[in-house]
Amino acid sequence: MADLGAAFGAERLAKRLRRLADIAEEEDLAVDVYGASGALQSFEAEVALDLGKEAGLCFPTGTLAQLAALHCHFEAMAQPQGRLLLHPTSHLIHRDYLRDAARQSQEVAAKTRQALPMFRVQLVGHFAKPLALSDLEGVFESGDVLVVELPQRMNGGRTPSWPDLQALRALARKAKARLHLDGARLFEAQPYYQLPVSSLCGLFDSVYLSWYKGFGGLAGAILLSTRDVISSAARWRTQLGGNVFTLAPGWMDARAQFRLYKDSFAGRYLKLCRVVRALMEEDAVREVLRFEPEVPEACMVHGYVKAAEEEVTAAHERVVAKSQIRLWNKLRGPGFFPGETYFELSMGPQNGAIPEAVYLEGWRALAEDLRRAMQHFVAFQRRFPAAASATVGFTVMGLGDASVQAMEGGSAYDPQRGVVVSAYNGGMSPLFYFWWQYLDKIWAGTSLAAVARKTLCNQVVIAPFNSALFLTWSTALGSWIKSSEHSTSSVREKVTLKLKTEVPDLVKSSCGFWLPANAANFMFVPKHFRVLFMSSCAVLWGGYISFVAHR
Repeated sequence: MADLGAAFGAERLAKRLRRLADIAEEEDLAVDVYGASGALQSFEAEVALDLGKEAGLCFPTGTLAQLAALHCHFEAMAQPQGRLLLHPTSHLIHRDYLRDAARQSQEVAAKTRQALPMFRVQLVGHFAKPLALSDLEGVFESGDVLVVELPQRMNGGRTPSWPDLQALRALARKAKARLHLDGARLFEAQPYYQLPVSSLCGLFDSVYLSWYKGFGGLAGAILLSTRDVISSAARWRTQLGGNVFTLAPGWMDARAQFRLYKDSFAGRYLKLCRVVRALMEEDAVREVLRFEPEVPEACMVHGYVKAAEEEVTAAHERVVAKSQIRLWNKLRGPGFFPGETYFELSMGPQNGAIPEAVYLEGWRALAEDLRRAMQHFVAFQRRFPAAASATVGFTVMGLGDASVQAMEGGSAYDPQRGVVVSAYNGGMSPLFYFWWQYLDKIWAGTSLAAVARKTLCNQVVIAPFNSALFLTWSTALGSWIKSSEHSTSSVREKVTLKLKTEVPDLVKSSCGFWLPANAANFMFVPKHFRVLFMSSCAVLWGGYISFVAHR
């Protein structure tokens, strides 16, 4: 079985522990007691030297290491009112991976209060974008601590630019604030910058490094900083309940993995870039797969399969059974793109040794399987055009409205609103399908003249009618559902006002969106894919008009 999603190969625990036992016997190592051991302190100093810091301290978990670092900084600056500045995707908030960005972005404030009640937190930056210099300009105050994650896992491994990092250091120094590096995957980002890891760490007052992310260790982490901060961190490790009786054999395993893999990340990064480029050069694969970001900025990247999770899972199971190639280790949800399904691709020593031809073979097989599934949809569309159109129309409008509600920043998703707008689009989609068929009969072909006539006719006839009918439906039904009085006259007045004030603007704005969309629809899209194409456009437009209907 070729496992393209496995950065590290599975190793039996007994074999690993025997290897560690051989090391312990060879070096005559004693068990550390509460982290005190000459060999352990030597390893902590070794890592600190490699990363350009004065001292290091091992912790049983990364979260504990970061919390200790933050307490140390606020304590050292004697600023009890200092703020903790975090990006909305910070692992300190979520302690999880990206699943559904629309939902998770709504939960940030509540999760922050739950995870970090001991700090005064201010969020900086946008959930869907990596931290940028513009997010911090004019924000820093004396006593603040900014946490920077390199790379940002929930954003596909994206990283701030090197000039931005240097400017952040200058801003923090000027404001007498501090910078902490969430470097759980620091070594995975280093090849992108093409700088020594010590240069990256030099911009930060403290650095956290994970032993199992990128290095494949059993567990644990290390905090690196000045001797004063590390001395304080040892006290906070105890105060926070993390001073376990012994850190063995975890630190021994971490040392072995660190020494084995610390120089391997440049090769991993180049391999990931080659794999991504090779897959995107395949037309068939590109139809079902894309990467965020398009060019990796670390040894990890997010891959988005252009289909729903259930469909992707079924296709993947068939590919694995037939080709013995596993394309990922876990599907993680829609991520930032409703209607798609994403996975993380982290390049390690295991999957880095798999030839690129195997990646191509596996993804070609998945693309072919999904293509056959699409052919089944086309057959269903031909046999039951009304049912297929209604299903697609209902689904995409629901996705569009859910996205808009998330962007509006409301406290919770409004299912009544979603049902109202989705039911409308589901009911109208069959009419649009047959209307387009009718236009094709009048002006057949894809010549410029025929496309122009169909596009203009569609805009003149459909745009005013559809805008007015949608606003009437959503306003009236929404009012009756939410109102306890059920006053027909009040609903009529509300609908009339909405039509007078909103329809002209909607018709005007629709020209800029739907004229080119319809032109592309009539010019390039096969008839049986038109509902899919226009419904995809309706995700964006439907979100906009549902926002207008409910503002």
